[in-house]
Amino acid sequence: MRISPIRIYARDIWVPVMCVVLGLVVGIGTVWLAGVSRGHHQRASVSDALYGFLLALFISIMGFAFHYLRRRRLLSVVTRQLVQSNLPLDAADSLRRYATTAEHLYITQLLESYLAAYREDLQQAESKRRFYEHFTTRFAHQMKTPLTVLRLLTKELLADAVQRDTEPAQALSPTIDEMQAELTKLETALDTMLYTARLQSFSFDVRMVRLPLAPLLRQVINEHKTSWIRQKIYPRLDVPGHLEVTSDEKWLRFICDQIVRNALQYGYKVDTSGRATNEPATFVIAATEDDEWIRVTFCDEGIGMHPRDLRRMFEPFYTGENGRTHSRATGMGLYLAAEAAQRLGITLSAESVLHEGTTVSVVIPKSSFIAPYVESSREVTKL
Repeated sequence: MRISPIRIYARDIWVPVMCVVLGLVVGIGTVWLAGVSRGHHQRASVSDALYGFLLALFISIMGFAFHYLRRRRLLSVVTRQLVQSNLPLDAADSLRRYATTAEHLYITQLLESYLAAYREDLQQAESKRRFYEHFTTRFAHQMKTPLTVLRLLTKELLADAVQRDTEPAQALSPTIDEMQAELTKLETALDTMLYTARLQSFSFDVRMVRLPLAPLLRQVINEHKTSWIRQKIYPRLDVPGHLEVTSDEKWLRFICDQIVRNALQYGYKVDTSGRATNEPATFVIAATEDDEWIRVTFCDEGIGMHPRDLRRMFEPFYTGENGRTHSRATGMGLYLAAEAAQRLGITLSAESVLHEGTTVSVVIPKSSFIAPYVESSREVTKL
């Protein structure tokens, strides 16, 4: 149905226009009647003209006041919502209740049409995201099985080569080591895919519990025994045994593991020009506590970072100068760690000196704000 803009405008403005016309008629009529009452040859006085003008002005003001009052509630809602942030989509539905004119009704109908189209697009995007998440998770899990088989086969080949102790077998050992290193990279890439997908449904994948800190960090270190030896980096754990944190075990281990992997990539010693010295390096994990926080620091003696790269180290896909010259980095590990830390209420920060090393701090709160979440998780578990 075609709607005429002139018709809409006329229906909206006719009340003040009619009041102005009526005011002019009444004002002119008052002045004319005042002149008639004094005789045909006498003109209306200045006071009569002023009275007629004020009467016309009063009627016009009343018309505009009525025009405003019909729109005041809608205008108040609009101005109030404009200054608010994070409004839900349902907030737009409330505008129709305050629309009293044809123009406002058409505008709210148009807005509702936009919202309906937006909701439909949003549902389609959510369906695509869920399909992507399901596909990514399924693909990663399916790939883990052949990777596990390949790792077992390489271990058997390596054990067979050691057992035979012949020259061809010994020549095969370095190749098997390289195969294991490549398999580790593939497993790391698959884990990155899984955790990227899981971050989309983070609230459904968290279970807050009390965790002893030292065993968790020791487990993270021991998972990379071969890599520590290959990189000539010697880890040291300096964490008091009594320290406990309240967090999700899987995600906290993931955060620490990403920092450790970063140290394995860039934690080797270099000279002042940035060249590797092949000297043994030390990687220290320490923890301190106060009344409100437990601070875990990961300190390496590696290549360090430039200040411009340090500011962006937690951004997605940002590899910096080190990632382009020293490693085939993806720039996703520390980004995922920072995203998971933010959702857990953990603060990540870093300090670095170029060619001297990097220190990453993980600050875990000891506050009781997570206690209700822990209790609700227990209730859900009971159910």
